Amino acid sequence: MSLGDSIFADIAPVVSDLAPRVELSVAKGPGQGQLVALRRGAALIGSAKGCKVRLKHSDVSHAHAAIINTGEQIFLRDLLSENGTYLNELAAQHEELEDDDSLKIKPWHFKVQILGPTTRDLGDLTGLGLDPAPAAIGLEDPTTKEIIKLPRDVNLIGRGAGADFAIEDRSISRAHALIFTYLSRPVIFDLLSHNGLKVNGRTATFATIRDEDVITLGMVDVRVRIIEPLSRVKSAGNGEKISAPHPEGTFSDRIDLGAADLDRPQNRRAESTDP
Repeated sequence: MSLGDSIFADIAPVVSDLAPRVELSVAKGPGQGQLVALRRGAALIGSAKGCKVRLKHSDVSHAHAAIINTGEQIFLRDLLSENGTYLNELAAQHEELEDDDSLKIKPWHFKVQILGPTTRDLGDLTGLGLDPAPAAIGLEDPTTKEIIKLPRDVNLIGRGAGADFAIEDRSISRAHALIFTYLSRPVIFDLLSHNGLKVNGRTATFATIRDEDVITLGMVDVRVRIIEPLSRVKSAGNGEKISAPHPEGTFSDRIDLGAADLDRPQNRRAESTDP
């Protein structure tokens, strides 16, 4: 993949084999014993149809949490869930994940497995030609026009308290989208929001964003402001759709866990057609 191009897709791309890979094993709860591979740059966990890991239980929020793979680090982000997300028995909002962490979303307990690239793979990383990450990502307040610097590695855009960039508009979902860097490029990821996401007028689920781009969340337009490092050439406009590092696949790579899974055989990998 040429990193000078843009990603514009209806599903998050599959991460490179040179990036860390994440697996969740169900340690307790319906589906105990299943192993779920999270191969994409962004994976939603929640009760809604469309989540990568669908937890069918009344205690689980529509979009409860997300696991983000930037290509270098793995992050857990709670999405203002009603009953919370717990990492190693502590309430979690925004945390970097490590191998052998314990993740709890009632009534499920998961064990986190992070598989790093081999020593040979690490030697190949020098050939990727990654551009440096932006110095800062900001959004222009739609009312005051003040530029707000986003404070975290993974930033939640939504309505009300708890969001890193809050927009008080009824067309905005409580947890609407995430902004983070993927392969050093700023991207935005829609969280199954009710009114969707557009970048420069184009509907997308996962898209690269650049300085002066306009993202539309519900009925609200927000301008992106990015401070680039000096080594990167600034380019504006709406990028073309490109091929992901691996085939994008279909929604068939999603996993549903519910009460019916209790009677299934234990200690086996969850089936998936995702590459």
